[in-house]
Amino acid sequence: MSFLLCPKYIGSRGIGFEINNTSAPSNQAFYSSGGIDYKSVWWTSSGGIEITDDGTVDIMVVSGGGGGHSSTSSPEGGMFGGGGGAGGMVVQTNISCLAGNSTVTVGGGGSVNVSGQNGSLPGGLFSGLTQSLGGGAAATVGGSGGGANVGDHGGRPGAAGTPGQGNPGGPGPDRNSWGPGGGGAGGGAGQPGGSSSQSSGGNGGDGLQNAYRSGSNTFYAGGGGGCSGHYGIQTRGTGGAGGGGGTMNSSQFHGTANTGGGGVAGGGLGGSGIVVVRYNIHQT
Repeated sequence: MSFLLCPKYIGSRGIGFEINNTSAPSNQAFYSSGGIDYKSVWWTSSGGIEITDDGTVDIMVVSGGGGGHSSTSSPEGGMFGGGGGAGGMVVQTNISCLAGNSTVTVGGGGSVNVSGQNGSLPGGLFSGLTQSLGGGAAATVGGSGGGANVGDHGGRPGAAGTPGQGNPGGPGPDRNSWGPGGGGAGGGAGQPGGSSSQSSGGNGGDGLQNAYRSGSNTFYAGGGGGCSGHYGIQTRGTGGAGGGGGTMNSSQFHGTANTGGGGVAGGGLGGSGIVVVRYNIHQT
């Protein structure tokens, strides 16, 4: 049933203020939380937005996660690749928006060794911070940073995340000649990526929970796991809560779609992002 045909959702503004996903009209929900009746609208791919009047909203923008490194071995056999960082996660409350029509951008996940794409709401219609940065590929700065690619004879730190959006990737271990190596795990929105050792892949950083889409908390923006090995990958860490790729099960290598999760080291792809807007339907 559409919003216009639901009398319980006609607030004190009447039907003057409404937000719609014009490309996927069914991507909406109504729920109550903390005594407030909300309408939420979300985008799982880039598409149109219609705002019928000026108003105040809460937003969540999660960008695409970074892809994990291919993790090819060195001539001496150590594994070098890090996990992909989660897409940046921006959450803003009580921001102003203006009536108009425009386009919402949902960031795609990165392929192997490639950072995720940025996501955004149209700045001309929304105040405040409306864009997040794609997750970093291995050893690359991003919304959350990618895990370190390990060099010979010395560990390396993970790449930096963006303050307010994510955390750094995990470090890689010191590695001696002819010995095993590993790549650090990708950072998540909630915590940095874990460190890999010479014998164990680190775990991706956990993301953060948000309830804007449905009224129930869901994790987003988890980092991809790291790896370790010697002439081949022997271990992979788990993905961070919020869609991060991990483990030795190939079905779990990739970041989960529409979470912004990073891909696991050793060939994981980043997950695509999501954009959510919710608002009090009775606002004046």
